Amino acid sequence: MRSLLAALLPAMLLVLAALPARGGPALVFEPETGAVLHAHEPFQRWHPASLTKLMTLYILFDDIERGELRLKTPVVVSDRAVAIGANTMGWPAGTEIELGEAITILTTKSANDIAVAVAEAAAGSEAAFVTRMNETAARLGMRDTRFANPHGLHDPGQYMTARDIAVLSRAMIQRFPRFMPSFAVAEGRVRGEEVRGHNQLLGRFEGADGLKTGYVCAAGWNIAASATRGGRQLVAIVLGGLREGHREEIAGDFLEAGFSGELRGTGLTLGDLARPETAGEPVNMRPYVCEGQTPPARLASFGRSQAPLPRPRPQD
Repeated sequence: MRSLLAALLPAMLLVLAALPARGGPALVFEPETGAVLHAHEPFQRWHPASLTKLMTLYILFDDIERGELRLKTPVVVSDRAVAIGANTMGWPAGTEIELGEAITILTTKSANDIAVAVAEAAAGSEAAFVTRMNETAARLGMRDTRFANPHGLHDPGQYMTARDIAVLSRAMIQRFPRFMPSFAVAEGRVRGEEVRGHNQLLGRFEGADGLKTGYVCAAGWNIAASATRGGRQLVAIVLGGLREGHREEIAGDFLEAGFSGELRGTGLTLGDLARPETAGEPVNMRPYVCEGQTPPARLASFGRSQAPLPRPRPQD
């Protein structure tokens, strides 16, 4: 028996190495072509936290491009915005800023009161803006996304997937290139107040130039990280980091592997990824991120499997 196990061990190790990676959802792609370099659980629904603001910003950029809004459009902090109470600018109701300043705040500090304020400025009410968010998601083909607010504070019914975040990120990069530098700002000042970004790759990882981070207990630490080297841009989506800095470590590792050629690619584009017939409920990371419980093995690490992905079914 021992001799048989010894003979089979090399083959067993090769099989194990080919198994799909364990860990939270992760996806690496090239925005220019849509080519997917790596995908793990791309259709697993996940609470997005402040990655929600990518859609908030997408709609603002679209309104500006269509002339519905201007960078100098006034944005007023309402009583409803003040009541949000978590990661805010802390300004009193009635404070007025320009939309361009609000965009800087959203791409850096990610202030939730300002997300409410811009939603009201753009659509008249937060509820009307959320309707636009869901309509836009449907138009972009984000089939596993549902928005309940414009900021990302936890709502059990608000979710996205790594694939949908990639679709939104790609659409934003392709449609609004003049606004992309705003995501590369690590810190700035608005009305004399410092606003610092949360993306720890900026200024530390070669070529890092955006996009957005997000964190709430139920989501863990999320990131959609962009970097450009030699004219080639890559984006890594990492969802469910277990601690501060974890998402940047993993995203940086994925991006480095993409630029070096270690990630050989899947032969698929974002549109080719095979969507499962049924989608599970979003994973709740609160017990592991904020309550000290040990996460299951499948959430404890993010590997880089090169196992082939299934081709889309004809009905997809």
